[in-house]
Amino acid sequence: MKYGNELKVGTAVILSLIILFFGIRYFQDVPLFSGSYELHTAFSNADGLVNGNPVRINGVPVGSVDRVRLNTEQQRVDVYFHVENGLRIPEGSTTKLAGLAAFGTVMLDITLGPPGNPPLEAGGFLSSSSSDALGDIMSQAPQLVGRVDTLLTGATSTLGEVEGLLANPQSDLRQMLVAIEASAASLDRLLRMEQRRIASTLESVDTLASSLSSFTQNNQDSLSLVVQNLNSTLTQLNTNLATLESTTANLDVLLTKINQGQGTLGLLVNDPGLYHRLDSTAATLNGLLLDIQRDPKRYLKDLKLVDVF
Repeated sequence: MKYGNELKVGTAVILSLIILFFGIRYFQDVPLFSGSYELHTAFSNADGLVNGNPVRINGVPVGSVDRVRLNTEQQRVDVYFHVENGLRIPEGSTTKLAGLAAFGTVMLDITLGPPGNPPLEAGGFLSSSSSDALGDIMSQAPQLVGRVDTLLTGATSTLGEVEGLLANPQSDLRQMLVAIEASAASLDRLLRMEQRRIASTLESVDTLASSLSSFTQNNQDSLSLVVQNLNSTLTQLNTNLATLESTTANLDVLLTKINQGQGTLGLLVNDPGLYHRLDSTAATLNGLLLDIQRDPKRYLKDLKLVDVF
């Protein structure tokens, strides 16, 4: 019975130590079942960095800060932190502080070096780069305040000029506003005067739309027949156009052959000698007819009436 109580007490102590060990690793962001290794860096100012602050790479938590120690001999702050064992950090990597201490969001960021460099061993040192976001903002604050002051001064001057223009009845701005007000009043009066007419017009449009809808419904068959006839007419028109195009093409071929002197008509059109011969023949024939008219007996004296008729 005595040994049973001692066994229970020993088991409780061992369990408490195990829970304490895993609890500490959990709150320090240390992997519970996988190991980690420690690295070392240094800053001129910790800017609110304390034990337990997260360590990140590209925004991803990979460990936490173990110790922050002031090094008076070298006038710097030494920071020791751990990262997961499976994480390879090449030589040439650097650290910097991110976040604002006023909001309790200070973090240690690691910027990885060239991937071809050998990895850092446990206890390796990483150089730091200064990155004080709050300090940058504070350094630029005077310039920002100056710009804001210049902007406010310009706005005040502009508002003063506008107020002066509004107070002067002869200013263009005042006259323009008066004209706009008069136009608005005229438009309001016009709308009031024409309100009944506008309402009547809208009612007429509504009535016309209703009548058109009723007509369409009542004469749906007739409209369908008209559409069919129209489609048939368009089809016939397309056929006629196709025939006309074919005729035009044939006419183009014929005219081309005539221009090239092919065929009887082509020879007649393109042979000037034939024209001159026909003209000479017509002139001779005309002279013969004139001679017959002047002296028909000369040609009919040797002909008998029966032979002639």
